[in-house]
Amino acid sequence: MTSEERAAIDGLKSGDRLELRCETDNEVNERALLVRQSGDRLGYVPDPLLDYVHRIMERPLELVVDRVNPVEAGMHMRLLVRLTGEIRA
Repeated sequence: MTSEERAAIDGLKSGDRLELRCETDNEVNERALLVRQSGDRLGYVPDPLLDYVHRIMERPLELVVDRVNPVEAGMHMRLLVRLTGEIRA
């Protein structure tokens, strides 16, 4: 991620809506899910959660910012989001 993309996280606030995008051309993981807002890349869904999140994406979902942690938290803990949706039975 670029410094501009990382800085975009600073402008987020609790309740801001986010979006998920499948990134099938990702060189590291073809199942990668990119978290974005207004086209800005904010990060990726962690690999251990991919199966779960892909299943939720089969139906309407809501992804919102829960909390933005300080830079010192590190990139993996910088942005806490809340995903609400349903999984098909």
